[in-house]
Amino acid sequence: MEVVIAFTIAVLAIAFIQQSLSLIAKRLYVMKKQERDLQTVAQVQEIFTAQVQGSAKVLESKNVDGKNCNLMEYKSFNYYACWQDFGIQRIYLINGYDFLILPR
Repeated sequence: MEVVIAFTIAVLAIAFIQQSLSLIAKRLYVMKKQERDLQTVAQVQEIFTAQVQGSAKVLESKNVDGKNCNLMEYKSFNYYACWQDFGIQRIYLINGYDFLILPR
């Protein structure tokens, strides 16, 4: 009987530890994702400022689907800036994000 009780306690303890580790791993993942999102927001703000001020460096120009696109560099960021109709710029970040800059 004591063996069954000891085994049951051991199984419950292992299940509790696994559950705790799983929750910790999920929280760490969420925290890292939030950190990456904040870094991306900061990067977008810097690139936006660089594009508006004209302080980014053009590395290469291409015509893609009838749109003028430049491979740009600002600080350590590389990104594509494509001009669309009505002076709208679409910025493509290397990590897959993109955003628009509307003319004033």
